Amino acid sequence: PNMTYAVGVGPLDDSIAQKLVCDVLNATDIVTVREKSDRRILEDIGLHRDIVVTADPALLSKPEPLLDGALEREHMAGKPRLVGMSVREPGIAAPDIDEKFYHGLLANAADFIIDRYDADVVFFPMEHRMLDVQHSHAVISQMLRPQRAHVLKGDYTSGQLLSLVGHCDFAVGMRLHFLLFAALQGVPFVALPYSAKVSGLLAGLQVEMPPINLVNAGRLLAYIDRSWDRRTTLQEKSSAHLPQLKREARKTNRLAVSLLKNPPVRAQEAAVPPADTSSAA
Repeated sequence: PNMTYAVGVGPLDDSIAQKLVCDVLNATDIVTVREKSDRRILEDIGLHRDIVVTADPALLSKPEPLLDGALEREHMAGKPRLVGMSVREPGIAAPDIDEKFYHGLLANAADFIIDRYDADVVFFPMEHRMLDVQHSHAVISQMLRPQRAHVLKGDYTSGQLLSLVGHCDFAVGMRLHFLLFAALQGVPFVALPYSAKVSGLLAGLQVEMPPINLVNAGRLLAYIDRSWDRRTTLQEKSSAHLPQLKREARKTNRLAVSLLKNPPVRAQEAAVPPADTSSAA
């Protein structure tokens, strides 16, 4: 038995890729995706079968203990306020990102946060192999107050990253799971939605934010300032919608267990007669 486990979908612009995806998923026992937009993409490329929308498995993540001294090593201890930030690289999932534009945008935002709220900024590299560390330093290099910005240096599990996010007072980010972790930890955030999967999370939490390519520095700073003033309301809104999203995430588990307990009998398997074991003794 096989299934897709709450996968994200797209972009799927190449006709050969579209056909391969349809061929594979038509041979799959259960197809689950994490967003309604994912189901629409699969339907648009010609997949005609049941597609179940669940939710991101990371919604079921739990905080894990940090090693002694981790907060001190990461410059997260003894600060008046901490604001977490997350960047990402241009790539397949975000083909329209202008690297210079968003580096400057986030550098301005970080300086604004430091001056306005007397906060230190901590960059969270969520994907080391995707150059998050390098892009974080590229943003810091354009800041006027780089001495109050730091990039996480340790090697952490996802549960430990979730714990670290919980020490922030506010968050500004691009990476889906950084924003999801902020929501899980009750940290109000401003998102820069570069793709449908981020927009899907925001829709589930009923958090509004225009696409990054429509946001200039002035609009972003105004939005951060307004969101900071409304951070209690943002926390309450996330807390109100998270239980439903978690229930949807657990649905994927139930489908997987059901499939394992009751695997389908395939036509070719049913056609093979059982082996003769009468003389086995």
